Amino acid sequence: MITDPRVFTERHLPQRLIGRNADARHLSRILRPAVHDRRAGDALISGSSGVGKTALARFVLRRLNYRADVVDVHVQCLGSTRGDILREILQEHPDVDQRIHRGTPNANLLPLLDQAVSRPCIIVLDEGDDLPATGLVRELAGVTNVSVIAICHDPDQWLADVDTSVTDLFDGDQHLPLDTYSIDDLAEILDQRAQLGLVYDAVDWAVLEEIADFAAGKARPAIQTLRCAAEIAGEADRSQIRSVDVQPGYERAMTYIRERNLQSLSIHHHVLYELVRSGGEDGILSDDLHDRYDAVAEKVYQGREQTPIGQRQRRTKLRKLRYYELIDFPDRRSRRQYEAVDPSIESPLEGISIVCHT
Repeated sequence: MITDPRVFTERHLPQRLIGRNADARHLSRILRPAVHDRRAGDALISGSSGVGKTALARFVLRRLNYRADVVDVHVQCLGSTRGDILREILQEHPDVDQRIHRGTPNANLLPLLDQAVSRPCIIVLDEGDDLPATGLVRELAGVTNVSVIAICHDPDQWLADVDTSVTDLFDGDQHLPLDTYSIDDLAEILDQRAQLGLVYDAVDWAVLEEIADFAAGKARPAIQTLRCAAEIAGEADRSQIRSVDVQPGYERAMTYIRERNLQSLSIHHHVLYELVRSGGEDGILSDDLHDRYDAVAEKVYQGREQTPIGQRQRRTKLRKLRYYELIDFPDRRSRRQYEAVDPSIESPLEGISIVCHT
């Protein structure tokens, strides 16, 4: 039933951005100075996981490249240090001599970027919730011709943590908060994917609306549910997706998404996730979680580049796990109870689960 699996991947960028026209125009206005060979504006795109933050940035930048001589660099920042991010920017920037920066000390990376940039450069810092702590946003703001599109989940926390000297660059009209899609818009997005990636007449509009409703207006779960429902229908030797395929398709899709999300996270997230999972159905209280972390830290980090983190950083990582719907916990700060959303999902990092569950 699936004729083109690429249509259902994160890399697929549609020709038309449904449900985000106003946001696309807004971001285009922010970046417009680049059309006149000037530094583009900065922007913060925020919203829950799966609402199209990255797709919006990629779509607008693709259109901008048709009109202007600009460089755009896209970096996944999750779990990366300041040095990691700068090295990836330099590796992806076409005007940087690749032979220069590979052995360059971290302290010299930013000056190297400053020297290389001679035309407007827009850097997309995706999964940038932890960026403010690195100081990199402030540093990049000081580089001539470089502008930043930061993508995060929690804009209030991001703006509170970022250096006050650059807050105004990302707040107010520079901030694009994305809500979930309407059922009609999301069904249209799914119809677009179905036409490109499934056999003819594989699904009708009512089923697409049902998938959109199951996904609560979020594009990523909806697109993966469509793919998984098509797989389930194909496994049953049917040529069309039915309503009965939607719920099992959604469940299969969410398992896939959560597994992929967990794989993308740092070792710190994996350790905390497994400690939460070790609490079983009852979960684990915050005090017990921190005690357990301290107890296993030496053993679990032994032989790894990373080192144990303090409680404040742990709370940040736990919030990320909740954004990715891997764990859940109440908003109250005292005696929080952390629970794994799907305890059957295990960390793929070798040895983490065994140490955290003993």
